[in-house]
Amino acid sequence: LPFPENRGGHLLVREGGIVPTIAPMQHVHDAEVTAITWQVFPGPEATEFTLYLDAGDGMDYQDGAYACVTLRCEPTSTGIRLSWTEAEGDEPDRIACLEHRFEILGHPALGDAKADGKSLEITAMVPENRVTIGGLKTGQILDVEF
Repeated sequence: LPFPENRGGHLLVREGGIVPTIAPMQHVHDAEVTAITWQVFPGPEATEFTLYLDAGDGMDYQDGAYACVTLRCEPTSTGIRLSWTEAEGDEPDRIACLEHRFEILGHPALGDAKADGKSLEITAMVPENRVTIGGLKTGQILDVEF
């Protein structure tokens, strides 16, 4: 499989995989995390990913200074549904305040994407079989139609 010269190689992900990504940084306090891009590789069965964030140093997490949520991807008759669990920990805003973008991979075109019934903007990248959806908050349910 060929890849661009400026890349390190391929990332092979199983069907159903959910991979959260953030902007690169050299160390924990290099920059504030303001956005997460969730790369979702839909499959025939429900899958989930649990995201845990804390300050990245110290022991305050032992006293509840963290946030933890689980993102679930379930197939539906028309596409997929992405939903969140309630946040755990004493700092739910650590995750809730982030901008959440979703890249649905393996589907070059989507019919519609709605968060809690409201249509969202979709950006399709056909050669890459990648569709980007932005503007979602934790707690919202995202329904995606293929």
